[in-house]
Amino acid sequence: MSVNPASSKDPNTAMIIEILAGFFGLLGIGYLYAGRTGGGLLRLFGWWALIAVGIFGSVIISAFGDSGSLLAIVALLCLIPLILATPVVSGLMLKRSMRQ
Repeated sequence: MSVNPASSKDPNTAMIIEILAGFFGLLGIGYLYAGRTGGGLLRLFGWWALIAVGIFGSVIISAFGDSGSLLAIVALLCLIPLILATPVVSGLMLKRSMRQ
């Protein structure tokens, strides 16, 4: 009995699914495709939680007047690189782990 059987799923397909789905807010779908349910669900719900905290945090900060509004805009702009890079990094990590 093997502890970590080789997956019959293609690592490149899993990576592409992870990256594309991640750009649409569904980070972790590639992991679900690859059969890694725990990691996929953790990424999916964690990603939603991170985005929600960023948005709600910006809304709360913007309630502090003009300086709060500026700070909220800066905070949301800082989220953009994170939102763009995370699906790519997650997809590459999935591909690498499937090849091992």
